[in-house]
Amino acid sequence: MTSNLRGKKLSVMKCPDCYDGYLIVKSSGINGTCFLGCSNYKNNRQGCNKTVSMHEYYKMMGYDSAEIDESISQHHVRQKEKDVWENGNVNCRNTNQHQTEKQSMNCQNARSQKTDWQSRNCRDLDRQRTEKQSGNCQDLDQQRTEKQSVNCQGLDQQTKRQSGKPQAAEASPEEIKSRHNDWERELIEKTKMQEVDESRYPFYKEHSVLEIAGTVLQCLVSISAGKYYNDTILIRTLCGSSDQRILQDKLYLVPEYGRLSYLDRGTVRKMVAWLIDRHYILETKGSYPVLHITNEGLHYKEHMTPGKMKSLAELLGGTEGKRKSNKANAGEKWSEEEDQRLVREFASGKSIPEIAVAHKRSNGAIRARLIKHGLMQ
Repeated sequence: MTSNLRGKKLSVMKCPDCYDGYLIVKSSGINGTCFLGCSNYKNNRQGCNKTVSMHEYYKMMGYDSAEIDESISQHHVRQKEKDVWENGNVNCRNTNQHQTEKQSMNCQNARSQKTDWQSRNCRDLDRQRTEKQSGNCQDLDQQRTEKQSVNCQGLDQQTKRQSGKPQAAEASPEEIKSRHNDWERELIEKTKMQEVDESRYPFYKEHSVLEIAGTVLQCLVSISAGKYYNDTILIRTLCGSSDQRILQDKLYLVPEYGRLSYLDRGTVRKMVAWLIDRHYILETKGSYPVLHITNEGLHYKEHMTPGKMKSLAELLGGTEGKRKSNKANAGEKWSEEEDQRLVREFASGKSIPEIAVAHKRSNGAIRARLIKHGLMQ
């Protein structure tokens, strides 16, 4: 959100044109309206010049644009009131100054020619005239203020009648963040659907490195729907961990949960670090750094060429052939002893991939068995 009340419903959002910029509320100085401008734009007119007008933002968020027109009308009324007020004060001050100077000169001449008694009468006359003029100015100011207030109220009512549109309901911060996340999800889904020849990319663990990197970025967008997390939560979600934080925030419901369970956490951590280093993911600074997807991450298939992905394949261990199957017990009947061992391992905090390796079964078979015993929903 923003502390600039002139921005109305404008909210800070991630800049889609640069990897570390944010669109913040700025004042245009025209009609009293504001807009969203990138924080990387400098005073020397260099840097990212991405902007989003108030009309564009209201249209994107589904707000009623009548509020903008009403704000512009109020700005014109306030400016007109200010001009009238300043002109009135200047005229009043000039009149008072002219009369005071004239009276002062008369009094000085009278003091030099007449007696003390005449001087006292002059001072009394000055005080009476000043009080009378001050009272006249106050009455004039009050009349002007009342007249302008009545005109402003009438203009507001007329504007509302002409608009004839219902006022949009106030959106909560959660709803605004959800709309931002929907926008990011739509972009990354479009990128995911783009057709590329994955045979040209290096492979690791029977999967294209482009597919693995895309899964990491898609999972980041999914878990960021409610709040932002650090790299540890992202890695645990991808590996199918069942620790307390994953269960508490219901991250096991995201589509990418456990999608990279065939990789160990160290390998996934290398993948996340590579994406951060290449600016596909932005990691904030501070005591609790969190992850944000960048514009390059939302359009990753346009930037991840086969040549660039070779460095990632080398980091993960190079191109490999098909791995040997470690699910020797797949399809076998569960014994009572194996069921008891499964319950003990899950209660001790082991992840589903770890249990699957120990039982030589697939992750789906382990989850199905846990659901049957009522240990998972």
